[in-house]
Amino acid sequence: MKYINKITVSVLSLIVLLSTACFPVSAVATVTASIKVSSSSVSIGDTVIANYKFDASETIYVVKMNGTYNSSVLRAESSDEGVVANGGIITATVGGGGQGTEISFSVTFKAIAAGDCKLTVLGSEIDELVDHPTASVNINVKNPSAESSSGGDTNVSSATSDDDILIDGIKYKLSNNSSGVNIPNGFEETTYVINSKEMSVFKHKTVDMVLVCLNNASTGNKLFVYDKESSTFSGLIELAFQDRKYIVANDYKSDGIPANYVKTAISIQDISVTLWHIENSELSDFHLLYLINQEGNFGLYQYDSTESTVQRYVILPTDNSELINLEAENESLSNSLKTARIVGGVFVVLSSLLIFLLVVSMIVSKKNRKYKH
Repeated sequence: MKYINKITVSVLSLIVLLSTACFPVSAVATVTASIKVSSSSVSIGDTVIANYKFDASETIYVVKMNGTYNSSVLRAESSDEGVVANGGIITATVGGGGQGTEISFSVTFKAIAAGDCKLTVLGSEIDELVDHPTASVNINVKNPSAESSSGGDTNVSSATSDDDILIDGIKYKLSNNSSGVNIPNGFEETTYVINSKEMSVFKHKTVDMVLVCLNNASTGNKLFVYDKESSTFSGLIELAFQDRKYIVANDYKSDGIPANYVKTAISIQDISVTLWHIENSELSDFHLLYLINQEGNFGLYQYDSTESTVQRYVILPTDNSELINLEAENESLSNSLKTARIVGGVFVVLSSLLIFLLVVSMIVSKKNRKYKH
């Protein structure tokens, strides 16, 4: 009987070990990203060092990151190993060797023009963790030559007035005269109050994109995008594909982007463009972005970074949701099959052990009866 008890204890111990191996319990790790700069307010010619840091709740081995910066305001001078900064885009693949829960790297910039610059972490991947942290920081670059000192106070020079708008170190003035500029199709003229003045602007017919004409004494009139909420101006990004022109309009809609796409930034025709793609996939060369075509129609497009082409991206209606969610369902099915294999394996092991235990029990019982006789 003692022999049977020993066997039973051994079998139960083995079952516990198998259960632990087949069904491990793991906590969900968390990751945070941050950017710290040597100074958030600098002058043209100054150096800015940006330190990118990723902290996790468990040991991490590799960080892959996509980020952006304004290349018309800052120029990347140098960066740590595994980091490439060029044309407004930063890509990084940095390893920590599993030595701790933190990975960091730095990029050194030089301020080349006055204006505001935002450094961003748009997308990041840390080992196999679920978190994809983002981060951003703003840097203001001033032009010392645009300021004059009098009586110890810093004042705006006489060449600057309330009408002046500084963009990438270049002075512009608001203009109600749009001569010399081509107003894109789909935009209709209306009026906005800008800097306490009623100005003629051009608003898109379906999305809240507003174009304003600004004038420079040397280059003449030029269209810029006006953000009414922040009262700021930014450059109009225009791209050309297959002899057709498009305007990038990502800031005006994002709810049509599928859930498995993440925001990133790439260089298209030497312009830094923010868009969405699937990370770590055979489809990672295909990106989604919102464009206004040359007929003035706003819509979602797919950009092929290998072929440098775009085409309309059509989201299937809800009655074909099984096609839209096919990839997610396949992943779920794969996980279910893996679970079934594990459960099946455990069942076979347990069944074998029980049969073995019964056989041993029968042999021992038979020997005991033999000794009694």
